[in-house]
Amino acid sequence: MINKLLFTSTFLLTFTAISCAQQNGVPTISPKDVKTQLDEGKDFTLFDVRRQEEVDGGVIDPAAVNYDFYSDDFDDNLAELDKEQTYYVYCHSGGRSAKTVERMKEMGFKNVFNVDGGIIKWQADGMKLVKKE
Repeated sequence: MINKLLFTSTFLLTFTAISCAQQNGVPTISPKDVKTQLDEGKDFTLFDVRRQEEVDGGVIDPAAVNYDFYSDDFDDNLAELDKEQTYYVYCHSGGRSAKTVERMKEMGFKNVFNVDGGIIKWQADGMKLVKKE
């Protein structure tokens, strides 16, 4: 009985952890986890898919790569990126970045994640934006 209860509890905890890491099938990462990885110097690329006017208002990190989701050459720009690199994709609220992650997955990118809630959640979690130089 205890083994069955332990198995069920472990299964439910694992299932919950996995489902929290995806939204509608899109792999996600929390803004706090991105901040931690930035602070630790982990190897990944921040990928900002907002318009230039939005980028001018501030970014998560000045080293973030920016391609406008709405630009005519967006898919061509995606095709030039290294498919083996890890990407954390963000936008204002998470919509454009989730669509970008889906596209990138379809194109064969292996390690691509949507930053949950985008800039809105980043700031709501108490983290600041910086100006891109």
